[in-house]
Amino acid sequence: MKIEALGNAIGSCIEMKVLALECATERRSVALWIDGEVHSLHSDGQQQRNSESLLPMVSALLKEADSQLQALDVIAFGAGPGAFTGLRVACGVAQGLAFGAGLPVIAVGTMDTLAEGMRMYLASQGETQQEPIRVFTVLDARMGEVYAAELIQLGQDWHSLCDPHLSRPESLKLEDHGAYLGVGNGFALYPELLTNRLGPRLKWMDACLQVPDAVPLAQLAAYRYQKQGGTDPEQAQPMYVRDKVALTSAERAKT
Repeated sequence: MKIEALGNAIGSCIEMKVLALECATERRSVALWIDGEVHSLHSDGQQQRNSESLLPMVSALLKEADSQLQALDVIAFGAGPGAFTGLRVACGVAQGLAFGAGLPVIAVGTMDTLAEGMRMYLASQGETQQEPIRVFTVLDARMGEVYAAELIQLGQDWHSLCDPHLSRPESLKLEDHGAYLGVGNGFALYPELLTNRLGPRLKWMDACLQVPDAVPLAQLAAYRYQKQGGTDPEQAQPMYVRDKVALTSAERAKT
């Protein structure tokens, strides 16, 4: 694992210290926002998603930035939707660290993080948008299903046009009018199906932006905490969109 130092898409004027934890998919990542400068660390997905493997990543980032947990303003975590285990780990670690350091917590939705990752990428490529960006996020939910949501850029934040929901890929549709940018690993898993079904409404789909990352999560958390503050650790909760984590034997036989 390699610590990376990155710029930011929102603006370095946000003087705040944020630790962000993202574990909604196989790729766990941690980011540390220090007054606009971002350090990040991610796993290769081979290790277990548990607190024992996440905490060393947090320690490494704090050491790299020569900072301490108590010096932070808030701890953010990816709230979902996503993998049950990963969401519980991110929430639990955020709560535990926040309790110990006397810090608030802020939950950031997975789809918001994906959308912000898209905006970061566009900014890094020097692309400017004449109208607010609309993003259609499609994330693998396993068992032949996907999580999907529609978002539109609202100033420096995101507004949901269609809340995260569970769907079969062949049933996906865009509820709102307008053209969208597509992001999420669902487009890599079902490229032809989704292109044929949604193609005329999707201006661009980037397979490189497949999963959420702690860097855009940290940026959104910094902005939102500045605007509205955080919550007490005990109030933090993951966002579960489905209540079933595995197929029955009979269901598997039909797939």
